[in-house]
Amino acid sequence: AQSLGGAVDAVKGMLGGGVPDDEMTKKLKGIQLIIDSATEEERNSPDLLLGFGKDTQERVKRVSDVAGVSANEVTGFMIEFMGVRSMMNKQMGQGMSIDKAKEEIKKETMLYIEEKKINDSVTGNSRASRRQVKAEKNKT
Repeated sequence: AQSLGGAVDAVKGMLGGGVPDDEMTKKLKGIQLIIDSATEEERNSPDLLLGFGKDTQERVKRVSDVAGVSANEVTGFMIEFMGVRSMMNKQMGQGMSIDKAKEEIKKETMLYIEEKKINDSVTGNSRASRRQVKAEKNKT
């Protein structure tokens, strides 16, 4: 299992020059704050920060309070991290080279960032609103 320790370096390496420096810097600072706010046990076992139990909620709240971010940001990062970890493991299991796996994850991350920009531009956060914005973007 991959720990959170190398997450910032992994994100930097995968995104390279594909994201504006100020945007990447802001995202990386947030990630670093979350990672630094987690205990060593949580960094080594990131699964401890995902779930619905009281213990998980308390851990996420503590990390978010220390990092100065919302609990949703901590949970969002953890979901992203686990998704990338899962994708990396799957691709490596298919015999894909580490460089090819990184390239695939970079593509997925860039798509995620573009989708997030669309979602953030929508005043309502409903699924229907996001679909409407995507449909309008595809028309142009």
